[in-house]
Amino acid sequence: MFHGMRRSRPVMLTGGGTLGSVTPLLGVYEAWKKMDPEQAFVWIGTPGGPETELVAEIGIPFDVILVPKAYRYLTWRWFAFPFFFLWSFFEAGFLLARYRPCWILSAGAYVSVPLAWLAPLFGARVALHQLDYELGMSNRLMAPVASLVTSTFSVTKKQLPRKRVEVVGALVYGGHLKSSTREMAIEHFDLDAHKSTILVLGGGIGSLALNRVFERWAEPLASEFNVLHATGSGKRVFQSRRPPDHYYVTELFVDDFGQALHLADLVVTRAGLGTLIELVQGKKATIFVPLPNSPQEENARAVAEAHAGIVLEQGRLETDLLKTIHEALEPHRKRRLEEAIGKLFPVDGATRIVDLIKQKNTPE
Repeated sequence: MFHGMRRSRPVMLTGGGTLGSVTPLLGVYEAWKKMDPEQAFVWIGTPGGPETELVAEIGIPFDVILVPKAYRYLTWRWFAFPFFFLWSFFEAGFLLARYRPCWILSAGAYVSVPLAWLAPLFGARVALHQLDYELGMSNRLMAPVASLVTSTFSVTKKQLPRKRVEVVGALVYGGHLKSSTREMAIEHFDLDAHKSTILVLGGGIGSLALNRVFERWAEPLASEFNVLHATGSGKRVFQSRRPPDHYYVTELFVDDFGQALHLADLVVTRAGLGTLIELVQGKKATIFVPLPNSPQEENARAVAEAHAGIVLEQGRLETDLLKTIHEALEPHRKRRLEEAIGKLFPVDGATRIVDLIKQKNTPE
């Protein structure tokens, strides 16, 4: 039992837009429920975000807030940004008054910012977790009001010198990793039991670059491998033709992600921390294609320095993909990649965050 935490006040988990800020918080939710099954939760996400289905499946009460995204490039949306950002504060105030949370937890999503800034007015405390190597803008904006800041990597301490940062490692969510045998997964996805399997993940909102290249090379790939391809929410491929046999296409893996990951001999993915955490836990040989000019490049650099994965620049996808896949599946190389990625960072961060919150004096 969490002393000082009133049962009538839920913990507010907030994140969305992509699954990168969602599954780590679900790891905290999972760890918290094991320690304290009676604690109530509510989730604040984005309208139409990929988190909607996942959170609903778990049964956490779900509400949304419209927070404009701060784009990294020049766009007409910047003209409307001040008006939508101001409106998001009205929505945040309404939700905080409605739910009266004791804690607000975020893993760096932009949807969290107005909620965190208004939290002190409603007697709530804020806990932030920094996923990536590079400090995100959302966490940078929320850090001044945070009562607890945790991180996956120690470099965050240097990036936030005025805050006490607890380095806890990765936040792992295992609720969607349902146990499965290879035979069950082969039957579920209708694949060839004699072929190696490549799992392609572009993230919750998808990767246009990965989708296009894999669609273009689908036939030669499927002649040699099974392919499980998650295109991302709303992203469609093979509109002019059917995918070849043993090439399974879906927008998102939800209840069968555990089967897909278990079956995969090789993963090709972006380099978001949420996905990286799953791969560390599963000890999967991986080719990382970081999103250019994003924090993913720092994540990929850390992976490469630890020899824990192969990093392929997006500009080389078209020319080097097939060659890199064959190199990664060479037995000795594959085994070394699996061993190295499993040691990249600790994966018990969710439990440690709950312990740290338990030690805090929760506001009444």
